[in-house]
Amino acid sequence: MKTLAALRQSKFARDTAWLGLGKLAVTGLGFASTLIVMRVLGPSEYGLFALADSLVVLFSLVDVSGASTSTSTRLAAAAGADDRAEGERVLAYGVQASIATRGLVLALLLLGGVQFAAQAQGSAAVGVMAVLLAAAGPADALYGQLLLALQARRSMAAASAMQSINQAVLTVFIIVAVLAAPVAPALVVARLLYSHFTLLIMLVLYAHQRERGGYVLPSLGRTLRLALRQSPRAYWRFGLASAIDRNVASMMPTLIVQSVGAAGGPVAAGFLSFGMRAIAQLSVLSGALLDNLSAAVPQAVARGEYQRLWRIYLRLQAVVALAAGAFFGAAALSAPLLIPLLFRAQWGPAVPAFIVMCLYGVITTLGGNFGPLYRAFHMLYSAIGAKLAALAISLPVATLLIHDD
Repeated sequence: MKTLAALRQSKFARDTAWLGLGKLAVTGLGFASTLIVMRVLGPSEYGLFALADSLVVLFSLVDVSGASTSTSTRLAAAAGADDRAEGERVLAYGVQASIATRGLVLALLLLGGVQFAAQAQGSAAVGVMAVLLAAAGPADALYGQLLLALQARRSMAAASAMQSINQAVLTVFIIVAVLAAPVAPALVVARLLYSHFTLLIMLVLYAHQRERGGYVLPSLGRTLRLALRQSPRAYWRFGLASAIDRNVASMMPTLIVQSVGAAGGPVAAGFLSFGMRAIAQLSVLSGALLDNLSAAVPQAVARGEYQRLWRIYLRLQAVVALAAGAFFGAAALSAPLLIPLLFRAQWGPAVPAFIVMCLYGVITTLGGNFGPLYRAFHMLYSAIGAKLAALAISLPVATLLIHDD
């Protein structure tokens, strides 16, 4: 009873619970859309979409602003120190940098994306779809910054509600699109429309929630005005390090999807992407803890609560290791039965990829929880070095295995 009472009184526990409920709703809705999309599109059409999506991620490696990490870490620290002026500058940099870099990615895809896809995948259509997906980038960027601002202030109930609404809108748009036209471009158009619709919802929610908390978040109007005139110099160095860290982490799966598509075609890329998407959706629940840590850790560091932070991390990682091992282990064991049953026999060849990706899910769940720590203590370059070493070892081996098969 004492433990339950302590949990009810802990803001960290309450925030994690709110985020967990939101992630649970996101997982359920995401599973519904995945089930319908996979059954309707099949491996070939979904593989084309996956190749277009990974092409956007590949071109997004030019984004070295680190806008998301800068906002989640530095705005949380500003909230912890009750520094409203710094919070305004941080969010202005996040909006400025994220929209500019998404615009750059779109421009690069317009200039060379179609030609790259035609050469690498033998399909110019993949490049055209990538351009359309990238056109949603600026709207996604502004949405993401406002959501991060709510999380950085630890308004987790509002953030959780918005994430659930976001996934509900995406699910409806995707299901309607693929049922109306069961081809990959329909999925792309749905994603484009959804991004702008959910941004409108976020603008309303942010305006309603901005002053509801101990720390008043910057107004959108002032943020946009600051973004137009503020120099990025004060925040870009931290952003650069966090962007390189993020890009290195996303490089491996992106390059593997493109390599599999080049070697085995859209169907092979579809099977691999199915495994990756399934693991991503199963990992959504652990994302509740990570989102909460991303806000709580910088605030604790800003207040100098180092011993308490260390004790919490040791306990959390022990619990997460046991839970992740059991969860992904059960998923791997049940995959040979459930995947063909739920998604039809056409997706049976994706089972081996999913089972291997379950181990990836355990590793990334544990490793991801250290991200808020090394960002809060500005240890990004050490993390980058570790990821580059892993990439240098694993990428050649993966490439050989792909082409040997």
